Parts: sequence; structure tokens; C-alpha cells
Amino acid sequence: MKFGAIFFFLLTLFLLVSSLGWAQWVQPLIPEGRSQGEPRSLLPKDLNLTDKQIEQMGSTQDQYLRDMTALRNELLNKRYELRRLLSDPKSKASKIRSKQKEVFALESQVQERILDYQLQMRDILTPQQFELWVSKHGMPFGHGMHHGPGMGPMHHGSGMGPKHQGSGKGKKRP
Repeated sequence: MKFGAIFFFLLTLFLLVSSLGWAQWVQPLIPEGRSQGEPRSLLPKDLNLTDKQIEQMGSTQDQYLRDMTALRNELLNKRYELRRLLSDPKSKASKIRSKQKEVFALESQVQERILDYQLQMRDILTPQQFELWVSKHGMPFGHGMHHGPGMGPMHHGSGMGPKHQGSGKGKKRP
């Protein structure tokens, strides 16, 4: 019984800390000296955003962050449940497979939400603003579609955008 209480306490503590860490990580990027009414991300000034665009981008990003926090917290919990099932020799294969399908479904929802966010943000920009962004900075709003250079923990390909072309291709990590 004592082991169960300790395990439950540690699990609760882990989930709390990971949730707080995740919430801190997904906070919008607001440079010092800027207010909440200004662009949440580090958008280039040469885009000449209107006040309406700034407001639309801010509310779109706020909703995205709320949605993603909820989805990713649920995904973390499902992954934990899957690990728990895998580590229990008494767990039935059917239950493990079912839990894995739940994880896959949530991962798919995360990717769909990322794409929706990117399309919404792209639609806020005029065609000229979008072209200017791409020509100077590569594809905008690309965070979240990949895990940085290599595009995932087991991949060694290049990242996205013109600055990354050719970097990492064919290279193997030690």
C-alpha cells in the first residue's frame, strides 16, 4: 500500500511538472518591451502588418496554443498509459494495440491542428506579404511540423526553408 501511495505521488508530481514545463515552452514569443496587443511571434517589421492582421494573428495563435496544450497533455497521458501497459507482463496485446491506436490518433490530431494553424496564419497575410516572408525568411509558421533539424529523433534529413537546404543530407549521426 505504501508503494502504491508513493507511486501515485510521483506520477502526479511528474505529470504536474511536465504540464507546467510544457505550458512554459508553448508560451508565445513576446520580445521585451512589447505589449500583448503587438504580434506574439517575432514577425519581421518589413511585412508592414495592419492592426487587424496583428489582432487576427494574436487571437489565432492564442487559440492554437490552448488547443495544442490540451492535445499534447492528453497525448502525454496516453503515451504514459502505453508505457505502463508495455511494462506490465500481464497486459494483453489487444489492450496494448488499442492504446497505441489512441496514441496514433492523437498524434494525427496534433499534426492536423498544426497544419490548420499554418493555413490560418498564411491566410491572414496578403499574397505580397507572404511572398516577401518566404523570399527573406523561408516558410513561415513552420515550427511544430518537424522537430528541428533532422525532422524527428530518428531522421537525419535537412530542415525546412532555404537556409536549411543541403544541411544534414547524407550525414549520419554518431
